[in-house]
Formats: sequence, structure tokens, C-alpha cells
Amino acid sequence: MPKVRWEDEKKIKIFESGNYPRHGNYPPERVKRIFSKTNENAEAIFLHSSNWKGGADPVVLGKPMNFEIQEDKTGKVNVYADLELNATGKQFYDTGVLKGVSVEIPGDKLTKIALLPNQINPAVKGAEFAEQLGYFEFMEIEE
Repeated sequence: MPKVRWEDEKKIKIFESGNYPRHGNYPPERVKRIFSKTNENAEAIFLHSSNWKGGADPVVLGKPMNFEIQEDKTGKVNVYADLELNATGKQFYDTGVLKGVSVEIPGDKLTKIALLPNQINPAVKGAEFAEQLGYFEFMEIEE
């Protein structure tokens, strides 16, 4: 399965410490505690589980792996991971359907990573797939 990574071969940012109005406060120590015991069996699904109504199973697009916790100079904690996509996930990624990444952490345990379509912005700034350039610019220069 292909791995999707940020530009320059960096891991994908999936979460950061901070206060989220809809979800509560996630100070650095709480984020470290949650992601230091992260379940490497968590699935990467299309949208959040709450979007799959009527007993429908979420579409699994891959799995996160190789989690990394980094603290910056300001004390903010960022969490990164590699994302291994299955065939459906790769197709969604290659056709530009996927925009960002979000997490499901009920009870302070990572259960799923939601891969968000291009119409939905992730709550975590920077947790977006790098744009892929699909064009060339041509300029005419006069001497």
C-alpha cells in the first residue's frame, strides 16, 4: 500500500494541543498522554463515524502508523503520523477528493482518523494534504 506524506517527506500532521470550542481543551500533557499510547490498529476512514448513519460501516481508506509527538519552542505539542492508504484511499487521494485529516479520540483514546473531503476544513490548522501541482506556467519574455 502506498504511503501518503506531506511535501518534503514529512509525516502528516494529525493533531495539535489547544482549545477546541466544540471538543474542549487539549493541553500539551493531555495530548502527549493520548498519543503516547496510541492504537496503531486505528483505521483511517472517509469522514467521521458520526456521518455514517443507519448502521452503515464507514469506508476504510487505510491506516495511520509510526506516530510521532513533537513539542515546539512555544510548548505546543503536534502529533504526526504516516498514512498508509489502501486502493480506495489511493484513488480518493489521486483524484483530489481528500483535503484534510481529523481524529476521533473518545475517552482520550484514538479510535479512528477521519480523512476529510475537499469541502470540509479540519479543526487543526495544517492538517491538510499538500497541494499537488498539476500544471506548468508558460511566460513569454521580451528582450
